[in-house]
Amino acid sequence: MLALGEHYHVVVKSALQEKLRKKAITRNQDLPRTYVWGFVMNKSYLQSAVYGCLICLTAVAYNAHAAIIDFTSSITINPDNIVQTSSDGVIVTAYGYHAEFPSTTSTVTNVYGPFPTTTGDRSLTIFGNNYRLNGGLGLLAQPTGSLTPTENDVGTALFQPTFDNAARASGALPNIQFALFTFSAPVDVSQVIVNTSNGTGDLFYAGASGAVPDLFTDFLGTLATLGVQTSIDNMGGIQFTHNLTGLTNLDFLLVGTPPRDDPYGPLTAEGSAGFYIDALNLAPTAIPLPPAVWLFGAGLLGLISVARRKKTN
Repeated sequence: MLALGEHYHVVVKSALQEKLRKKAITRNQDLPRTYVWGFVMNKSYLQSAVYGCLICLTAVAYNAHAAIIDFTSSITINPDNIVQTSSDGVIVTAYGYHAEFPSTTSTVTNVYGPFPTTTGDRSLTIFGNNYRLNGGLGLLAQPTGSLTPTENDVGTALFQPTFDNAARASGALPNIQFALFTFSAPVDVSQVIVNTSNGTGDLFYAGASGAVPDLFTDFLGTLATLGVQTSIDNMGGIQFTHNLTGLTNLDFLLVGTPPRDDPYGPLTAEGSAGFYIDALNLAPTAIPLPPAVWLFGAGLLGLISVARRKKTN
């Protein structure tokens, strides 16, 4: 009897296992499945994977964060007229220029630059960073080599190696100074931080994508084409942060002092101005996913949809 009971138990157990196995197979066959690159995948899993990949790729494409480009430190002053630094893989290169207006009604502008990064008058850097004066990026415009500005910074009463619009004497030529920044990859610029030395930190700014335009033939016309804007330093302190608008997808940026007494072309007169450029706040421009990636994802979703319809029919 014991042997018979044991045999009966084994038979019943085997029958139950076979029943459960067949049920599992049937249930598994009922699940929608598709073939992708030779692998059998459950469609719900595949759909989730496709959505997940697209979301991750989108996040990667738009994951651009702001960075402060600090010109008070961590810069490289090269002998070939440039100051250079980098952040997040974007190389920022700066050049210094000086512009003079022959008369208060003239639309002609004499532009000089880029100025060298060598040592000039009073053992100060002509263009670059003068650390002992607690300043950032500045320009001490003076005759050097083939650059012969008439209204230069040497001998001025307010002697500062800054970007300024100061004149040496009454009746001297109106002048402005500006920096040109170029970027190795497109960026969005949201702020310029200046450190005033004399006057105010009022500035003009303009930028765009593409190659740097001609700054010498028609400077004022170029600024008008770029849609130059003015930002006012209304705090009266030493350091001021200018919040800029419209500066997206830039390959270059101009930042300089507006005219002191008279407007010129698109530039408005804002009184005495003089400042160091301490920093730029920028972020790499977000690069959308290429159309091929979106088409690939849409194609996978389309295959899932077609397979589901066939199964329903």
